[in-house]
Amino acid sequence: MTHEPANTPSSSGHASSGSHVHLGDHADTFTLTIDDRQVTARVGQSILQVAREHGIEIPTLCHAQNETPVGVCRVCLVDAGGRVLNAACVMPCAE
Repeated sequence: MTHEPANTPSSSGHASSGSHVHLGDHADTFTLTIDDRQVTARVGQSILQVAREHGIEIPTLCHAQNETPVGVCRVCLVDAGGRVLNAACVMPCAE
């Protein structure tokens, strides 16, 4: 089930790769905006996973070298509306 909340406040942000991320409400799947594109994500997916599924590039080291993502290299930083930047490889898409 995909839905887009009508008047739900959502977080927004800017990825170091130039990606703009707006996180929305969710159930099993939900809609969010990356670089002004509406995309569908599944609960538990990282921002990086969703971006890649929709052809949106965010630079990484861990995924490029087939390593387990832990978010320490900070190459894939995104601003998801919080106080600090988050690593897209480990940051789940959620409110």
